[in-house]
Amino acid sequence: LQRMENKNPQKTVREVSGKNPIRVIIDSQLKTSKDSTIFKDENETIIINRIKSGREENVTYLQVNEMNTQSILEALWQQNINSVFIEGGSKTIQHFIIDQLWDEARVIVGNQLFVSGTKAPSISKTPNRVLSFSSDTIYIYKKS
Repeated sequence: LQRMENKNPQKTVREVSGKNPIRVIIDSQLKTSKDSTIFKDENETIIINRIKSGREENVTYLQVNEMNTQSILEALWQQNINSVFIEGGSKTIQHFIIDQLWDEARVIVGNQLFVSGTKAPSISKTPNRVLSFSSDTIYIYKKS
């Protein structure tokens, strides 16, 4: 799931071979620019919103009454999607953590200190595994 906030993500498989995932974007008011990559390629995309349902070329619009984790997952389940990789903004990810709707989280921490910006989501538990990759530390959390 990706919440659109002035971004132009591809959300496709690159650098390795494999099938592209179905991109799911949360865009409650359909503010995603028609110039965005998702409207220019043939990869399957679902936009969860509060305005319309239907299909236009590679994009399926799923309308939900409430913009919350339960409504989002219900809409995806109705499309036979039962596994989701969430790569969203801090608020989106935090909602799924708070609602206990996650199995595993990977948190990558670099060595650069930022003075300002958006605070990262937080998980109130000890990581199950810690790895190093280049100058980064990767914390792997499992819910159960």
